[in-house]
Amino acid sequence: MQNLNSDGTDNSYRIAEVQNDVEVTVYNDGTGLVKEIRETNLSSGINDVKFVDVPSLMDVTSLRIKDIDNKAVVLEQNYDYDLISSEKLLEKYIDKNITFVLENGTIKGKLLSIPHTSYGQQYNSYYSAQNSFMLRTEEGIVIINEPIKDIIFAGIPENLATKPTLSVSMDSKSAGKHNIEFDYLTGGMNWNANYVCVLNSEDKKMDMNGWMTISNNAGTTYKNAKLKVVAGDIHRVTPKYDVGVNYNVFTGKSAAPQIKEEGLFEYHLYTIPIRTTLKNNQDKQISFLDNNAININKIFEYDLQYSTNVMVKMKFKNSESNGLGIPLPKGTVRIYKVDSENKLQFLGEDGIQHIPKDEYVSLYVGDAFDIVAEKTENDRKEDKCYSEFEYKVDIRNHKKEDISVSVVEHPCSYCNWKVLKENFKHNKESTSKISWEVPVKGNGNATLTYRVLYLFKNCKYPHPKSI
Repeated sequence: MQNLNSDGTDNSYRIAEVQNDVEVTVYNDGTGLVKEIRETNLSSGINDVKFVDVPSLMDVTSLRIKDIDNKAVVLEQNYDYDLISSEKLLEKYIDKNITFVLENGTIKGKLLSIPHTSYGQQYNSYYSAQNSFMLRTEEGIVIINEPIKDIIFAGIPENLATKPTLSVSMDSKSAGKHNIEFDYLTGGMNWNANYVCVLNSEDKKMDMNGWMTISNNAGTTYKNAKLKVVAGDIHRVTPKYDVGVNYNVFTGKSAAPQIKEEGLFEYHLYTIPIRTTLKNNQDKQISFLDNNAININKIFEYDLQYSTNVMVKMKFKNSESNGLGIPLPKGTVRIYKVDSENKLQFLGEDGIQHIPKDEYVSLYVGDAFDIVAEKTENDRKEDKCYSEFEYKVDIRNHKKEDISVSVVEHPCSYCNWKVLKENFKHNKESTSKISWEVPVKGNGNATLTYRVLYLFKNCKYPHPKSI
């Protein structure tokens, strides 16, 4: 015989809903690690314990449950995620008694079949035995072929849940209050870094603010949680989670809290010093970086592999001497500058990967309006084993000030190559990238000319000027 509460629900199981502590660690790939401690009263012997308000995207295979005081052991665990809906409720009520409220009264009976179309659609346009409700009543089999106003159910079947629930069977050595710890991975959680940079009037220094944007779409809310994030790309055997759509946005205070950063394996772990509530379907932003007067270099670069225009890039070193020197998590960097009326204007944005300390950061801001570059092939010679190309790059500077443009060439990666002649000295950055720094006077022009020899590897007929 079932033990029932005053509202008719079953009280033969224990509810672990008093949350004594919760810690959430969020990763870059859509994964969250949740560590909860919940309180429940257990009797001596076998207990059925239900953990409600668990995420709908929980990875059940990652569950770890234990009694903190080792006074109870877990025998079995089940994750009930078959959530109630009108369609599922009707399916579960086949062969059960049900009541339909029609225009001219009610009809009661045992439900034998439901329409192929979902409940909630109108049935007053077409009726058939395959597209109607079928009941067994005292008078016989009835097919309802008229509009339905309401459907009355006697209750909710045991195998349907109103929200995801973790059911655990535990064997307790003693009766009384128990603290149960359970840890699990869940999908629907993610975080990324967003940076806001403001240039000074000379484009030589910038102020930089960093924000952690943490998304919770796991299907539940974590109240007063200790929050940590991991910067780094972890490997998962299972596919990465789809983070989904975010709805509400919370913006934190502008002052950066003293976030603790530490190494964790080959990653970086950031601990937020204050507890916070992660609501379901919410983006939360927390400031973690606030640095001023960072030295930067503005670079004009002409690289046809990426753009037909002259690109404007900002380069700086992530070093302590330059006001930084901390691991910068991957994210989006947005760059601003104030105008003559001291109003902030948006210049552009670029993405960065994880940047260790003491490494350089290069940001592609946009294309230069007043600088034009054109590349022309002047000559070529080709044979079985080699090719020679001669190019010129004309640069026109319509700005008042003198500039320098970095012209980038990407030589053939499957050839041996050599610069035969040039009017500016090149810099070999790698086997597949060389560059020239070309100075251009204000409102002036400049021309770079160079000739490159390519020798095909393993060729039997070498060129006289072979490398």
